[in-house]
Amino acid sequence: MEKEAVICAVLVLVTASAAPPKITDCSNKKYIDGVDDVTVTCEPSTTSATIEWVLSPTGGNESTLTTCTGGVTGCANSGKAKFTNDGTRSTLTYSKVTKAEGGTIKCKEGSQADECTVEVI
Repeated sequence: MEKEAVICAVLVLVTASAAPPKITDCSNKKYIDGVDDVTVTCEPSTTSATIEWVLSPTGGNESTLTTCTGGVTGCANSGKAKFTNDGTRSTLTYSKVTKAEGGTIKCKEGSQADECTVEVI
């Protein structure tokens, strides 16, 4: 009986945690400084989740590119960052990435994140 109660409690804990967002398209190639655009697609755990697109340059400060309320809607374009949505995924196109911006692009959902490496040469 005690063993069954422990197994049940573990199952509840596992199923209660939401799945993290998933980057479904990240080419991880080397980008040419000031020339290439970076395209990254993220699929939130649910289409109603709030996600943040974050740029984390190597050796620099993390900066939020946009917050998408409702997972795949409400993503505001900002400067070099442009967003498109297809109803289940959010796609970021970051234009003419520079060496100073190289590092990672993260798709964050609460405390969970998936990331794409951006190497600029």
